[in-house]
Amino acid sequence: MPKATAAEEEEFRAEVEERLINEEYKIWKKNTPFLYDLVITHALEWPSLTVQWLPDRAEPAGKDHSVQKMVLGTHTSDNEPNYLMLAQVQLPLDDAEADARHYDDDHAEIGGFGAASGKFGACGLVNHADGVDCTIEFLEVV
Repeated sequence: MPKATAAEEEEFRAEVEERLINEEYKIWKKNTPFLYDLVITHALEWPSLTVQWLPDRAEPAGKDHSVQKMVLGTHTSDNEPNYLMLAQVQLPLDDAEADARHYDDDHAEIGGFGAASGKFGACGLVNHADGVDCTIEFLEVV
C-alpha cells in the first residue's frame, strides 16, 4: 500500500478538523437555550471582528419583535476588499411568547422565535480600505 504524501496527510487533517468543528458547533447550538436567553445565527461570507448597534429601534404594529440596526466590519483576505455592512435584525419583544419545550431538530432551534424568517438582513455595504476591527462610532448618524 503506497504511503500518503504530505499534501494528502494535510488535506486529511483539515477534513477531520472541519468535521470536529462542525460537530462541536452542532452540540453548542443544541445547548444554547440553556446558556442564553436568545441566539440568532447567520452565516456571513467573511468574519466580522466589529459589531456596533445603532441607536434607532422600530416596533412594527401587531408584531412580536422590534427591528434594530447594526453595523458589521468585515475581515477579508488580502485579495478581497473590506467593507462595512449595515444590517437589521429582528429581536423578540420582552412580552413575546416562546415555547422553550419545543425543539425543532430540522432547524436545530428551540422556542418559537427561531422559526421566523428574515431575522437578519443586510441593508447596504460601504467599501473600506482596511480591515475593520475597531469601534465604529462615526456611523451613529446613519
